[in-house]
Amino acid sequence: MTAGESAVAFRMEIAGAVVAVAVLVWLLATRRWSEFVYCGLQAGALLTSAYYLSVPRSLLLWFPLWVLIARLPARWIIGYGLLLGPLMVLNALRFLTGAWAG
Repeated sequence: MTAGESAVAFRMEIAGAVVAVAVLVWLLATRRWSEFVYCGLQAGALLTSAYYLSVPRSLLLWFPLWVLIARLPARWIIGYGLLLGPLMVLNALRFLTGAWAG
């Protein structure tokens, strides 16, 4: 993996950490305690380690995040797709070129 590829991967881990913290704040604000504990334990384990490993992958298991996205109005979901669609393509291309295999 080149230095540029590792920098992109690290940025995705940081973005995942930001999303994780935002979801945890939302869960606290809405007093959804059981979901907060479920997500908070995972976030605590991943965000306090020496390296941010697998943060974006663990977000796939956070059902409260996906329920929140599903409740957004349709116009916001279109913006979500326009914003994250290119990132999904980039991530798929990196996977297909073998960048995931250190």
